[in-house]
Amino acid sequence: MPISTPADSTRSATGGRSEESHAQRDAGSTAGPAGGDERLRAYLRRALTELQQSQLRLREVEDAAQEPIAIVGMACRLPGGVDSPAGLWDVVAGGVDAVSGFPVDRGWDLDGLFAAAAAAAEDAAVAVAGDAAAEAGAGGPAGSTAARSGGFLQDVAGFDADLFGISPREALAMDPQHRLLLEVSWEVLERAGLDPRALRGEPVGVFTGLMFHDYSHHVERLPTGLEGYFGIGNSGSAASGRVSYVFGFEGPALTVDTACSSSLVALHLAARSLRSGESSLALAGGAAVMTTPEVLVDFSRQGALATDGRCKAYADGADGTGLSEGVAILLLERLSDARRHGHRVLAVVRGSAVNQDGASNGFTAPNGPSQERVIRAALASAGLTAADVDVVEGHGTGTRLGDPIEAQAVLATYGQGRENGPPLLLGSVKSNLGHTQAAAGAAGVIKMVEALRHGIVPKTLHAARPSAQVDWSAGAVEVVAEQVPWPATGRPRRAAVSSFGISGTNAHVILEAVPDEATVQPPSPLPAPAPVPLPVSANSSAAVQAQVEAVQALVAEGVAAADLGVSLDLRSRFAHRAVVLGEDVVLPRPGLADGGRTAWVFTGQGSQWREMGLGLAAAFPEVAETFDAVGAATGTDLPALLASAGIDGTGLAQLGIFAVQVGLARVLDRAGLRPGAVWGHSVGLIAAAQVAGVFSLADAARLVAARGALMAALPAGGGMLSAAVDVPEAREVLALLPERARALVSVAVVNGPRSLVFSGDAVALREVESLLADRAARTRWLRVSHAFHSPLMDPMLDAFAGVVAGLTIAAPVLAGLPERVTDPDFWVRHVRDQVDLPAAVRELSGLGVTRWVEVGPDAVLRPLVEQNLDHLHSTDAGPAHLDGPAHLDGPAHLGGHTHLVTSTMRRGTPETATIAAALADLWVGGQDVDWSSFRAGGTRTDRLPTYPFQHERYWIQPAAGGPANVAAAGLDAAGHPLLGAALDLAGAPHEVLTGRAAVPEQPWLADHAVAGVVLAPGAVLVELALHAGARAGYPDLLDLAIDNPLALPRAGERRLQVHLGEADGSGRRPVSVYSRGGQDGAEG
Repeated sequence: MPISTPADSTRSATGGRSEESHAQRDAGSTAGPAGGDERLRAYLRRALTELQQSQLRLREVEDAAQEPIAIVGMACRLPGGVDSPAGLWDVVAGGVDAVSGFPVDRGWDLDGLFAAAAAAAEDAAVAVAGDAAAEAGAGGPAGSTAARSGGFLQDVAGFDADLFGISPREALAMDPQHRLLLEVSWEVLERAGLDPRALRGEPVGVFTGLMFHDYSHHVERLPTGLEGYFGIGNSGSAASGRVSYVFGFEGPALTVDTACSSSLVALHLAARSLRSGESSLALAGGAAVMTTPEVLVDFSRQGALATDGRCKAYADGADGTGLSEGVAILLLERLSDARRHGHRVLAVVRGSAVNQDGASNGFTAPNGPSQERVIRAALASAGLTAADVDVVEGHGTGTRLGDPIEAQAVLATYGQGRENGPPLLLGSVKSNLGHTQAAAGAAGVIKMVEALRHGIVPKTLHAARPSAQVDWSAGAVEVVAEQVPWPATGRPRRAAVSSFGISGTNAHVILEAVPDEATVQPPSPLPAPAPVPLPVSANSSAAVQAQVEAVQALVAEGVAAADLGVSLDLRSRFAHRAVVLGEDVVLPRPGLADGGRTAWVFTGQGSQWREMGLGLAAAFPEVAETFDAVGAATGTDLPALLASAGIDGTGLAQLGIFAVQVGLARVLDRAGLRPGAVWGHSVGLIAAAQVAGVFSLADAARLVAARGALMAALPAGGGMLSAAVDVPEAREVLALLPERARALVSVAVVNGPRSLVFSGDAVALREVESLLADRAARTRWLRVSHAFHSPLMDPMLDAFAGVVAGLTIAAPVLAGLPERVTDPDFWVRHVRDQVDLPAAVRELSGLGVTRWVEVGPDAVLRPLVEQNLDHLHSTDAGPAHLDGPAHLDGPAHLGGHTHLVTSTMRRGTPETATIAAALADLWVGGQDVDWSSFRAGGTRTDRLPTYPFQHERYWIQPAAGGPANVAAAGLDAAGHPLLGAALDLAGAPHEVLTGRAAVPEQPWLADHAVAGVVLAPGAVLVELALHAGARAGYPDLLDLAIDNPLALPRAGERRLQVHLGEADGSGRRPVSVYSRGGQDGAEG
């Protein structure tokens, strides 16, 4: 094959021209022709390799510049109560008209707006073209609108400020569009299966379309306390910048204002940022909220507004546009990245383009040739022809001028070259929603993505008769007057979306469908534990309750619990938590100590029961593997041992308890939990030591097996007696025994401040029982085979020491164990020595333990731990005081903190349900849990609602803070933020100052709330009294009695009166503050 010379091929990064001349010199100075040829061939091979690498790099750069952009998330708020893409699909697929009356909660003077509606309607058909609007004259008197309807968002004043870390007064000062952008940005991330709080520090771009800034237009004077927030809170740059700030995104943040095309231009810029590598993810969209009716009045005066507020896109009955509101945001990612990260791809952006009308027929008049050019540029960007696109979601505002121009541009481009296929279908979501302005393009994209996924093209309302002003015969284009299936073409479905700004900026985007690729977790080889835990968390208890109710409703509807679990795992984790566990709900524990360690406490003998652990082994592979390993180390069939009727015998019980405990520990470990400390009761200490790394599993198993066997081999005749006495009393009793009996009995176990166990010779124990009866102490004989932790264990110690000597002992990696656990003699003496639970609880509490997990077959330690915590913190200057029960009945409240005590198994209770409940306790207690082992498979579901924002109303009323003309009423200005007027009463030396307190106008008042009720601080009453006195020359306040708190509504006001009375004989004047709300009488 021909090979180009090095000079013609490439300038290598490792040599370039200098390498070329060097190689030629080497070739020419070779001693022999064979050597020279070989060097030349080596050089040419290297040059060819470098050429291929350069070509590969060039191809990669070119491919990156044209890489499809994946849409991995969508979110919206649109007219008709639409709060999700699924909700939008219900509207368009159902042919719903979402236009409604004007809002009544924004302070608009609706009577004034509608005063001349009839006059405005006469001129409504005047088109917006050049100076045509000015020539049209009256579209109604100034300040009026010809339309009584539009597409409006619900609750635009509502905002969850606390979730985003924004104070009430700053939230009040913020443009509602900015607040909505924060919430919808959160939603788009959740809908993409991403944790909104996990992207902090990442190069995530924010590209926001915004055209309105009228929140500040109706405010003559700022409410008190907002001066420092209002400017930036209403600036355009803050619309995108605040999203980046709140979420911690570090990619570009751009606010785009090209009017109606803003959100589609934002998408175009976001795609370029992604392809260049500037952003790893990008949020692109727009928002439009008409805080005032200014734009409605303006369009009405121009004659561009449809009298019924509806966009009749491409219809013969088009009579003007209908203005609406909306927020729509798309989450974008390079397709290759989305595939690599396993993100669900809803559709891809194949190409996009933006251009300008330039010098058209008029500044606001559309330019058909420019629209054709932007369409062709977008197709070229996508590497497609016009015939490769099936549907166009047009701009379609319903104006008599704009729609025909746009339709002709579509006919001239997409209408050509379709002889061998179906015609292009043309429609517009504006027929359902109205013109959502800066959000319109993104709303159209969401509609088209849903249509691509459903394989249906929704109908365009009001378009039964296409516009007669369009020559529809000029190309193969049809308006979608009725819903139809997506055209079958044998290739991927494709759609295009157009947006044209009133100032001339045009944008066009090409979308392509992708196969539905839901990521399914591989099914577990074992059946999933039941019930499946469904953890929820939120920023407030009210939001947690809302999520619990939503999850319960979905379960009732039959949504797979595994799917819900997968979806919930992807959500942000907050301090307020709950777990839906079948029909039960594990709720947050008020007052649980923040932070703190978790201790695993392992139960001792007596917790065993037949078939314990077999349910766990059937559900969790780690338990089954543990049983196999313990069985292999001890030559035991563990499942058979656990099912044996002889499980209560110490030889079997100890090994069974140990195996179950280690299996439970491994389940906890797989769930992402690790203890900060461990401790064990009697034989449980060996399991605790194994978990802490002191023994290998095999060595620990052999140790337990030998311990149990040697104990079982001891002669019978011993016993154990439980007694309700404390340790000093026990010592007194033992001192009263004859010497021979005293040598055969000991205090084997101390379980609590007045709960211990004597162990030893049965005859001697009867003497102990008699002595205790003389003291009226309660006693109970335990059902045991031997006298554990007593002198009767001495005969086995030598043999046991031989077993211990053959083990490898390492230093523990966890706290809580006795210091001597690495000494073999410790484990020998442990058989004989006393078990002291109170000392262990005291030591673990001193280590900062606030969460206690009982690891064992039954909940026997839980109540004992609670009793010891009670005693410890009610008698010591320790961290707590007990005033409540624990675990599922309630936590232990200690010193203002809540100590959580939970158990992993309970006799007679399904094992998987109990350990799930324990993990639920830990989850609500603040520990993160990996729940994947508690469900079999599952895939993320779109049915799970997004975060339930807890809205407070933040809205500055149009007249808020406006200076009243009190002089016209014969009053004096009071000169105080809460007092507007002052009146000197005739005929009496009294003064009255009047005003009002309103949270929306003085948002700092909301900072003082008790049980959710806003109360004016006492300092406010002091300030009112001082102000009244100072006006009259009495600057000092000697005493103040508050008869009733001044409670304020969060929306609305209370009227205030301050009465300054006549001076008494000592020269003092009484002052009183009164308030009333609405038509109520005065209140002191």
